[in-house]
Amino acid sequence: MLAHNKTIQGFTLIELILLLLIIGGLTMLLAPYHADSEQQARQDFEHIVQTLRHAQQVSRVSHCRISVRLTPHTVTLAYDDPICGTAPLPLPAGQSALFLNSETPIVGENWHYERTGQPSITQTLLIGRYTVSIAPEQVL
Repeated sequence: MLAHNKTIQGFTLIELILLLLIIGGLTMLLAPYHADSEQQARQDFEHIVQTLRHAQQVSRVSHCRISVRLTPHTVTLAYDDPICGTAPLPLPAGQSALFLNSETPIVGENWHYERTGQPSITQTLLIGRYTVSIAPEQVL
């Protein structure tokens, strides 16, 4: 009798179906988390734009220099002027700093708005996949 050397190559149909079911199940579990984080990043982006508009308007109206300080998850505004002083500037909702809820950090440099409301530097802030361009000739 001849012996047949039968080698198994590849996956069976059942193994492939099980793999697809596992991947599909994981996708269904993680999809709501991803959608929530995207929605939170969008809300953080809108809050940052509102905060920067507020700082620019206060700077223009009060003729005071306003500093914008960034950490990965906060935006803080303050008067930074020899005439107006160095007190914190309340944000539109009354809080002292904008604390971001998303896990995506802000990437950008600190700057200030001059007494005319013009930013001191040109830069692009990155908030997740959203960007805010800051330029001296731009009004938010």
